[in-house]
Amino acid sequence: MKIIKIHYTPSLPVQNWLHIEKDANEMAALIRANPNTMFALHHSQVNEKPFNFFVLDDNILLEEIEALGSRFIINPRIISSLKGTEMSVYEGCASFPYRKQKKVRRPMIITVEYDIPDPLSPNGLAHKQKQVERVVAQVFAHETDHARGRNLFFNHSK
Repeated sequence: MKIIKIHYTPSLPVQNWLHIEKDANEMAALIRANPNTMFALHHSQVNEKPFNFFVLDDNILLEEIEALGSRFIINPRIISSLKGTEMSVYEGCASFPYRKQKKVRRPMIITVEYDIPDPLSPNGLAHKQKQVERVVAQVFAHETDHARGRNLFFNHSK
């Protein structure tokens, strides 16, 4: 059996929704075809030159998506985390579906900024800032790790 080394590259910022719309919709279809197996899917599954975005599962996180404004989260960035809210949680990763979930520490209340698709904007993007909690905070932390070229199984201590 040949061992494949996964190499993560930091993501490129998305400048225009039209640059990623096709890939984002393909990722949304993949999530719908695999119910209850993931909360979100990061760009690295479909792009050779990854852009900084992820797609949320609208079967599991519908209320959260409504609060965020879209299931397509573009150029996410964690602004701050509320001290004292860190918890040990178990996470898996769609990049490594064969691996057991790993226990990591994540802040449970964070402030994030991100873009969402906006057909009325010249570049197709609208900027947002929001405080998110619990599973959404965990998803943002996990997916922004990917955007920085980090992976749950190789860059988080036990």
